[in-house]
Amino acid sequence: NLSSLVDHFPFVNRHILTNTCSRTYFTLRNRYIGAMQMVRTFYLLCVAVALLASLATAEQLNVYGEPLQECGTEPGSGEGNGCTYRSYDRGAHQVCVTSMPGGFSSSTGQGPWSDAHIGQPWCICIWAYSNVIMQEGNKDEDLPIKCDALPEEVLSSSFSLKKFQDGGPQFLAAIDRMCNTCKAQAPSTEGLSALHSKCVGLKSAAGHKADY
Repeated sequence: NLSSLVDHFPFVNRHILTNTCSRTYFTLRNRYIGAMQMVRTFYLLCVAVALLASLATAEQLNVYGEPLQECGTEPGSGEGNGCTYRSYDRGAHQVCVTSMPGGFSSSTGQGPWSDAHIGQPWCICIWAYSNVIMQEGNKDEDLPIKCDALPEEVLSSSFSLKKFQDGGPQFLAAIDRMCNTCKAQAPSTEGLSALHSKCVGLKSAAGHKADY
């Protein structure tokens, strides 16, 4: 049964399995009573997809080269409880902000949608971080990021440099801000070393020398 399945895979996103799949199962069962085999097949496919997604999440590393941590409880624009790297996510919603600040989306030209989510954890776009953090008067605490919840791709030159650049001409300073913030949050000497390598690589890809 579902309970024993989850117990065999402790990393599985329990919310997806117990809520989304089950809720859809009962909806379809009530609507298509005469086609229970189809409904059961759909349910098993839903569980399989959740298992595969959880496997992918479990294997992801953060900017410290350690297992990616949760951003909070179901952060906005995330996957489960994390800001996972997803190749299909064109917006690159991978910067974990533990508390959505007021006026965030308006300040980046996206309208006032974020004001309905003030104080909630959110996976914001890399370009939006790059833009907001460098706006005059903004401090690190105004956009609190959780570095162990940032997938390593956030500081990967092949993936994220263009995203930082999209945030505006001060993108290099934004990279510095993120690297220095994460330096202060480093969980270990090994994690700090891994972070340093990523930051140096990203700045080098942009044609600049890093000084951390």
